[in-house]
Amino acid sequence: MHPIIRILCLLLLAALTPWLPRAALLAAAVLLLGWGIARPETGRAMRRGVKRIRWLLLSLLVLYLWFSPGAPLFPALGAFSPTEAGALQALRHAGVLLVMVFAAAAFLDGVPPRRLTGALRRMLAWPVQTAVAMRFADRVGLLLAELPAVERRVRAALKNGEGGFAARAANLFSGIEADAARDIEPQPLPPLEAIPQWQWLLPAALMLAGLLLLRGQ
Repeated sequence: MHPIIRILCLLLLAALTPWLPRAALLAAAVLLLGWGIARPETGRAMRRGVKRIRWLLLSLLVLYLWFSPGAPLFPALGAFSPTEAGALQALRHAGVLLVMVFAAAAFLDGVPPRRLTGALRRMLAWPVQTAVAMRFADRVGLLLAELPAVERRVRAALKNGEGGFAARAANLFSGIEADAARDIEPQPLPPLEAIPQWQWLLPAALMLAGLLLLRGQ
């Protein structure tokens, strides 16, 4: 799939997912999980994404389950019981987050960061071709390219038992800053091929399905 089509599909899902009814949200999660099962590399990317947001998910569950007004879900627990309304809200917000993580892995995993940068530059050049827009696309591509290396640095720093936490954090940040300060020779972006006409049907179908689902609520 062309990287521009991948980005468009992901943006459409990001806009539609928070407004989908629960049944459609569950169906989207199941379809994306099926995609991850069929493609083991994508499945591993999904697991990594869920691992990254696990504390955010836990925070959402605690916040909505125990701090939302409503009837207690387990009356026998009294004041310690989560609420029914909170449980529904927690499941919905957690579902939205998981669908977005699954979608990001499904549409972007395996695409070289430089191809994504080229796709972003072309997309931003359609409405307005300015130096600021091009720099924004370059920064996003650089972030996608460098994020795995930064994650490996963080894991290595956490496993390193030498020194206290403050010393390890200082060494980590100094190493990242030293790498960022290096003069890196800019490389030309690979040319993007033309988008096959039939692939435009994918974001169009996604938008149409989302609008029909929203209209049916």
